[in-house]
Amino acid sequence: MSRKSYKRVLLKLSGEALGGDRGPFEEERLYFLAREIALATREKIELGIVIGGGNLLRGLSLKGLGIDPVASDHMGMLGTFINAILLSRFLQKEGISSRALSSIGIPGVIGQYDARLSRELLEGGEVLVLAGGTGNPFFTTDTAAVLRAKELGADVVFKATKVDYVYDRDPLKDGSAKAFRTLTFKEVINKGLMVMDLTAITLAMELRLPICVFNFSRPGNLIKAATGEEIGTFIWEV
Repeated sequence: MSRKSYKRVLLKLSGEALGGDRGPFEEERLYFLAREIALATREKIELGIVIGGGNLLRGLSLKGLGIDPVASDHMGMLGTFINAILLSRFLQKEGISSRALSSIGIPGVIGQYDARLSRELLEGGEVLVLAGGTGNPFFTTDTAAVLRAKELGADVVFKATKVDYVYDRDPLKDGSAKAFRTLTFKEVINKGLMVMDLTAITLAMELRLPICVFNFSRPGNLIKAATGEEIGTFIWEV
């Protein structure tokens, strides 16, 4: 398995990356994200971002209210709209040409995602923040990230996390957790590693899309990963 410099990247960013202990949105976190993304765009890396909504709402948290899974997922999608619009505005504050798009467009609020148009926008230097997942319930934003990566002709999927590698156990709870620098898709599946959901991993394997999982909170890691430095865990075939 080998890494390289990438021209077009699909970044999967969780909603939690926009906030912290003080609330769902923290200004310093948003500026940090915008600055890291700005570094990549200055190197002419074309970037699409699939954003989650976990900082605002997780469908699982609604079970106690008796809300059915379809409605829960639809509510979660709406949370990603808010995150996409906000992140896009912070990117614009950093002088980055950016646009928020969604699988389900709302005229006057957020544009409708279209694969052909989105490829043209990426070629023109715009950073796209993509909301709404796949537009369907029961499919996570992890799966949406792999799907959008293929549609947009991305070279790789970057999964942003809070830890440095993929581990066999939660390293925040177990200091003896083993880190993996490289993995195959089959190893991820067979070991039951919590990288992305199984549908996303299986789809990436079928589409032959490599995945790089790394700690996004470390300054400079995005540009390092995009230029082929060996950070995080690289997932590919043998």
